[in-house]
Formats: sequence, C-alpha cells, structure tokens
Amino acid sequence: MADSGRAQAKEYFPELLLPVSLSSWNTHGLIKAIMKLLQMQALKEGHGGEKNIQDIYNIRNHPQPLITVLEHRPDCWPVLLQQLTTFFQQCPERSEVSCIQIMAPFLWYLYCEPSQLQEYAKLRLALLKVLLHPRVLCDKEQPSILEQQILQLCCDMVPCLQIRDLIQTTEVMLFIEEVYLSLLRHPVFWKIQLIQMTLQLLCVCEVSLNITGECSSLIHLLEHSVELLKEANILVSIKQSKKQNFSGHPRSFPGAQS
Repeated sequence: MADSGRAQAKEYFPELLLPVSLSSWNTHGLIKAIMKLLQMQALKEGHGGEKNIQDIYNIRNHPQPLITVLEHRPDCWPVLLQQLTTFFQQCPERSEVSCIQIMAPFLWYLYCEPSQLQEYAKLRLALLKVLLHPRVLCDKEQPSILEQQILQLCCDMVPCLQIRDLIQTTEVMLFIEEVYLSLLRHPVFWKIQLIQMTLQLLCVCEVSLNITGECSSLIHLLEHSVELLKEANILVSIKQSKKQNFSGHPRSFPGAQS
C-alpha cells in the first residue's frame, strides 16, 4: 500500500512494524521492510533532495524506527548492519541528502547517546567503516554528495561523543581517527573541518592521557597529516584558531530533548 501511494510509509511504523519488533522471530524480514519504507519515505518526502527532512524523526519523541528496533531487539545488530550497508551503498542518485537526513537521528543515537550500551560497540565500529568507505572518485577536487553528507554529519557528532572511561575513550579515538583520515582525502575541500578536527584532536590527546595514559595513535595521525595540511595551507589557519575549544565533556545533541 505504501509503495502504491495509498498509505503513508510513516503510518506503518507505530501501528504495525514497531510493535512486531517486540516478538518477531524473523528480524531479517522486519528490518528489511523498515529499511524499504525509510527509503521510500526519504524519496517521497525529500523531493529529490530539495526538501530538508531531518526533522521527520527525533531520538526521544517520535523516534527514528531503527532506534526502537535496536532498543527492543539489541540482538539484531548483525542484521541491522547488513541492511544499513545495503541502504548506504544503494542510495538513489539525487536523493543522497534525503537518505542521510532520514538516518541522522539513528546515527546520533548510536554514536552520541549518553547511555551508550557496550553491546552496540561492534555495530558502531563496523558501521563507521561502511559510512566512511571511499566511494568512486568522480572528482579529485571534492567528494561525492553522499560522502559530503556523511562526513559533515560525523564532524558534527565529534564534540558530542561520550568520553567517560577507558572503553569510551578508545572508541572515540578510533572514531576521530577514521573521520580525520577520510577528511584528508580532500584536504582543500574540508579545510574548515580539518582546522576544527585538528584542534579537537589535540584536546582529545589530553583527555586520553588523563584516562588511558597514552595517545600515541593520535600523535602519529597528526604527524602523518602535517605535509597534507601544509599543502592545503591549513596549518597557518590552525594557529589562528586558538579560541576553538573541545573540552571532552558530553554535550547535548540534536533530538536529545525532543
């Protein structure tokens, strides 16, 4: 019915699919159906990327469907990872922006939720590899629209990552390292983000030293990137941006209070 236009995709989530997630044994079929409806909704509501649909779902009130599924069925994360991989690999052309926007609340929840569950750690790390996997380079000067949307979202999430203990600190370091290396593929295009990320890296190094006693991997990353930063004239800009601050303390994130 949703496919034929006789029903709105979002009507199915609270009334049919989400209650089923509590007892369904066929989690693969359930998640596949949800992903299909989310894609249909992104295509229809986003009007080919012309309309901003990031407010369709939140994290608390009217949560993104995958949040509800993951909270009630944490054991389904391998299937969820498989379907998310397919979703991001098959984003229809000219609808990449809408596809990322409709998934944004779930990604904010997964990576920045204060009550992060360790059970989701494998999902977070594996999904990050999927999100940041290099696409075919159609332009050496700038990333694809899909990569732009994903990387900007990841950059926005960095100040809100949770750093409270050894495990979280290690995970944050891995997250920042992966994002930073992805930005370096197009250093000129991502100049502003690299300035911010480099300063954040320095601050995370301090936090890591206090919690884990070491930050060698991040220092190595900075050393590795020096030449690229010089070529893009980014080091000069970094020196002029001393007011930029990253405390390492959790911050609020979009949808958290909704």
